[in-house]
Amino acid sequence: MKKKVLITIALSVLLAGNPVTSWNTQSIFAEASNTTQEGKYDTYFAEYRKQVNPELWEKYDDYVIYFYANHNYDSYQLTALNTYEKNKKLKKSTIPKGKTAMKNIVIPNYKKFLAGIKSIKPTQPELIAIHNKLIKATSIRLEALMLYQQYISSKNLDERFVEKHYTKMNAANALSLEFRQEISDYAEQF
Repeated sequence: MKKKVLITIALSVLLAGNPVTSWNTQSIFAEASNTTQEGKYDTYFAEYRKQVNPELWEKYDDYVIYFYANHNYDSYQLTALNTYEKNKKLKKSTIPKGKTAMKNIVIPNYKKFLAGIKSIKPTQPELIAIHNKLIKATSIRLEALMLYQQYISSKNLDERFVEKHYTKMNAANALSLEFRQEISDYAEQF
């Protein structure tokens, strides 16, 4: 049970790490001797696979590949959302900094994150459905961030943009919670 929780938390949090260089499952497990922090996860997944029912190996392998692929793009999301949070509370003196941060850091990084996760193609139907929920949540969150950018770029801080922004952000957060619950439930089978 402890191992299942670790896998679930690891995927939910999507720790920063090395990119997946291949969709070949064997190459992922072959790298298990790596001594880096990421290597500890490689070793963990390879060792844990031995405990998985052999009938579920294909699903487990797809899940591990999915984990690593998401892992690859997480830094873009973290950069975007951390910068957004730092610049969310506006004062007249911080508006120029906020505009620059949204234009040069938040929006470009979140677009890279969305493009990256869209490029992930799981093969298991259940995992595909779960992944599509992540894509939808991420797309809505990008729309919300773009509305916020319009808000701080408007001449008189037009409140219509911020209201729409919060509505979309709440919708994205709800979908993200559903994604995390579903991916957690999916990992429980292993």
